[in-house]
This record gives sequence, structure tokens and C-alpha cells, in this order.
Amino acid sequence: MNARRSHRIALSGRRAAAIVGGLAVALSLAACGTSSPDPSEVSLGTGGPAPAVPEIPLPDACSLLTTSQIKAAGNVVLSEGSANAELSNAKRSVCDWVSAGGPSPFVQVLVTVGADSVASERASAEASTGASEDATVIGGGSAYSVANGSILGMRVGDYFVQVTYFSGESADVHVVTIALAQEVANAL
Repeated sequence: MNARRSHRIALSGRRAAAIVGGLAVALSLAACGTSSPDPSEVSLGTGGPAPAVPEIPLPDACSLLTTSQIKAAGNVVLSEGSANAELSNAKRSVCDWVSAGGPSPFVQVLVTVGADSVASERASAEASTGASEDATVIGGGSAYSVANGSILGMRVGDYFVQVTYFSGESADVHVVTIALAQEVANAL
């Protein structure tokens, strides 16, 4: 095997490892939930449970982006958003937009009730992926990005929102992720 061909094989192996690693990071971060206690379990010192707190409706994460918005932001064509049943539950809505041609590129939006969890989510993301950077998203408070800009977390109203754009490459993609996050913030 010549040196040029073995370099291509090694490069494609590294690229595949980066794709798999990136998917694992994005999904593990999406699996993190908020650690806020259930209001009915908090005692006010009166010996009884806390009064009922009105439930904040959880939006459908798939309704927050369109494939045309994804195409405009990242110049990629992905399938329609599909609810991620494995990661979604009563307190977390997760939607995936995937490529028909393989594991990347893909987009994922996660929404949880509990905007106060943005600091703990940022700390968790930094522990998993390294240092974070502040990001600017109009309507998205305390926004930050990690993993070369592929994962962005922020507070939008009463929600913690995480937007992931994984291109399959190691280049910084924060411009695309911020554009997607802006669309999500506008939709909320």
C-alpha cells in the first residue's frame, strides 16, 4: 500500500472516530437533565409539601426549527425533525434532524423546563468537552458554546435550551450553531 493511500485510510479512520465521538458527546449532554427538585417534595418548614406550582408547558422541540432554516444556516439538507423518544420525557423534549447519507451532519434541539439550570448545564458541558465560550443569541440568556461551537446552551424564558450542530468535521461551527439557536430562540 503506498504512503498516500495509507494516509487517506488513517484520515478517514480519524474522521469516523470524530463523528462517533461527537455523536456520543452530543447525546450524552442531551441526556443530562435538570437537577431541580420536584416542587411537591420541597418542605416549607410547615411539615407539609410545598404548594402546587403551575406547570410550564413543554414545547415540542421539533416545532422550533425547519429543514429550510437548517439549510439556510449550514447549507446542509437534513430530514424532517423527529422526536427522540429515547431522550425525551415529561420534563425534556428532544428532536433530531439527521442526514439520509450517514451519521453526519445532524442537528439536535433539547428543551427542558428550568432556565435556572443553565449554570449547572454549562459546568457539565465543560466537564465533558472542555472550556466553554460565551455566545450571543438575541433572546437567549447566559448562552455558551462548547466542542468547537457544535453545542450551544442557553436560557430562553422558562427553558434551558441546547442546540447541537454536528458537521462531522473538526472545524469550528459556532456560526452555524448560533444561527440555529437564534431560530430556536425566536420560535420560543
